[in-house]
Amino acid sequence: MRDSLVLHIQDLQETTAAKQKLESELSIAAQIQRTMLPRLEVIKNSNLPYDISAVLRPARIVGGDLYDFFLLGSDRLCLIIGDVADKGFPSALQMARTITLRRYFLNLG
Repeated sequence: MRDSLVLHIQDLQETTAAKQKLESELSIAAQIQRTMLPRLEVIKNSNLPYDISAVLRPARIVGGDLYDFFLLGSDRLCLIIGDVADKGFPSALQMARTITLRRYFLNLG
């Protein structure tokens, strides 16, 4: 019985450590995702009559919802709002890829 208890405690410690590692990685992923969202400075220094505010609250720690906004020339504002299918880490990766591709192709022109 003592050996069984020792094995159970070791298993519990390993499970707890794995869970803490996953939670830490998801927290880092959520922080990275938040840094990919646009900053208000994009339009703050312009003379345009736009006032933009947004909040992103994923259903889980990370998710596939996205938004972006940027100026087209000096007088037009473009808004992008999307929701990648499903939830969680794979959707967050797709969201990051979408925003990265949008920024890449916009900078080509």
